[in-house]
This record gives sequence, C-alpha cells and structure tokens, in this order.
Amino acid sequence: MGLTEIYHHYNTELADERTNKWPLIGSPTSLILLSALYLYFVTGYGPRYMKDRKPYSFKTFIFCYNVAQIVTNALIVYHILDAGWYTDGFMHCTKLDYTYNRNPYKMAHIAWYLLIIKIIDYVETILYVFRKKERQVSFLHLYHHVSTVFLVWLIVKYYPNGYAMTVGMVNSAIHVLMYTYYLLSSFGPNMQKILAPVKPLVTLSQMIQFVGLIVYMMQSFIPGCPGTHLPACIMISNMATNFVLFYKFFRRTYTNKKVKKNED
Repeated sequence: MGLTEIYHHYNTELADERTNKWPLIGSPTSLILLSALYLYFVTGYGPRYMKDRKPYSFKTFIFCYNVAQIVTNALIVYHILDAGWYTDGFMHCTKLDYTYNRNPYKMAHIAWYLLIIKIIDYVETILYVFRKKERQVSFLHLYHHVSTVFLVWLIVKYYPNGYAMTVGMVNSAIHVLMYTYYLLSSFGPNMQKILAPVKPLVTLSQMIQFVGLIVYMMQSFIPGCPGTHLPACIMISNMATNFVLFYKFFRRTYTNKKVKKNED
C-alpha cells in the first residue's frame, strides 16, 4: 500500500462520512497552516513588530470577546444537554453513533461549532502580543490552545459523540466560569483586588477538570464497554500533559510566591 492509499484510508475511509465533507474537516492541511501561522505570529513576527511600539488597549474588544465566550460556551453546554448527553452519554458505557438520527447528528454539529470556538481562541494570544503581555504567551498557553484545536478536530472527524462530548461539556462549563472571571477583572484594579482570592481557583478548577475527565475516560477500558480505546488514550494523554503544565504554573504562580512571602 502506497502513501496515497494510506492517507486515503486514514483520512477518508476511517472518517465519519457525515462530518468529513464539512469545512476544515476533510483535510488537516488548513488547520496545520492556520496553526503554523498563529505560532509564527505570536512567537516571531508579532513580538518583533511590537518591539518599538506602545501596547494597544483593546478594552472594548476584550469586553465583547469575554461576553461572547461566556455566551457561546454556555450555549454549547445547553445544546449538549439538549442532544441527550445526560440520558445517552453520561457516566456509563457509550457506543459511538454514526447515524443521522437527531441526537447523534446534533452532537456532531456541536463538536464542529466547538472546533470553531477553539480556533477563535487563538485571538486571545494575538491580543496578548499586541498588548505586550509577553509572560502570558507561555509554552503552557500555546500547547493548551494548539493541542485543543487538533484534539477537537479529531473528535469531529472520527468520534463526534459518545465519551468525547462529556469532555466538551465539562470544558465549556469551565470556560464559562473562566471568562466570567476575565470579564469581571476587566473592570479595573478595584475589581481585580476583590477577585484576588478567586484567581488561583480558576487555575485550580482547570486542574480538577483534567483529573475528573481522566478518571471518566478510563471507563472506556472496562471490559464490555463499547468505547474506542484510541481516542480515550489520546484524550487521557493530552489531559495528563495539560494537568502537569497547569500544576507547574499553579505552584510557580501561587504556592511558591506564598511561601516566599511568608519567609520574608
């Protein structure tokens, strides 16, 4: 079997025929190019362009962006519930359903919309560059954004329902809380001072999310469960990596500073 046949087998024959013709799904090329341009801009061209320029503000845009994130992620949670998540895919063995029936087909559409949201998340890093918030453009930040985009792409292309939708459900709920915090913080130093005790809890909630979802995904390995092992392994590996990176960030940002302050 030649390279062309291998590519066709994995990219077309194994893909979900319902979603494989949707925009951005048929081939990984567009997503690879988009992500490569994103990484080039936020780590190379963007910082050089801003080197001798004053940081931009974007206050109004950031306010609208945070509101949009809260609304869209809340809608994702609502529509996953409406598509039968609680009855069909919550805390029990779930078989993948590739039919055009209402609930599984709606789940596939929700997964595609979630992909678009994750691509739009790249805007967040671009804003950091224009605002000269270099510390925010960390390896953790870049890995989390890029890996999430490709993970959701894999879900849409191959596994657009079942266990994966619980990951989308929980992640979107966490993002509602996270962007609510960002929205309130944008009201200025006084509000940020009030929210100071909440700030570490935002990172902690993300870490708890990863642990909970890893435990949840382990059920796909229970004998007799129809869950597919490969996507479970990919998601568990990704969430474990994210947990380690977030844990290191939490210790460096909050625990170590608290210890140093007490020593002083």
